[in-house]
Amino acid sequence: MEVVYGDGERIVKIPCEVDAENTTAQFENGLLIIKLPKRIEGSGRKIEVEE
Repeated sequence: MEVVYGDGERIVKIPCEVDAENTTAQFENGLLIIKLPKRIEGSGRKIEVEE
């Protein structure tokens, strides 16, 4: 846990692929809670390419 007063910025490297569709962020009682669920392999998005 990290407590900072005033404006601030933190950059964190995530060691795995995350499921951006199910990522959530909540601010509760002065605490920012970010949930980054791990992406399940094979759950990528299919993009069709037209000729």
